Order: sequence, then structure tokens, then C-alpha cells
Amino acid sequence: MPDPDGMPTFRALPRLKTDEVGDVLQVARVPILRYLARRGGGPPVARSSRDR
Repeated sequence: MPDPDGMPTFRALPRLKTDEVGDVLQVARVPILRYLARRGGGPPVARSSRDR
């Protein structure tokens, strides 16, 4: 949300719980590994039916 000068402002959010962090990592894992594989930085990742 911009401040009166139009500059973005940042507000601290509450701390994430361990299971919330796990949920985020579970969702982000496959796209990150695919990106790294395309860039030559990791093993190729096969798609599973769960990722579609």
C-alpha cells in the first residue's frame, strides 16, 4: 500500500507457523526445481499427476 508520497510501505506480518512454512515449500518446490534444472543447476524433475 503506498504512503501519501506514493512510495510503497511495508508492514510486518505475524510469524509463520512451522506447518505454514511447510505448506509454502511444498507448493514452491517443484517449480523451483524445474527452474534450476532448466538453468543447469539441478536434476531434472518429472511431473506427477499431483502437480497438474
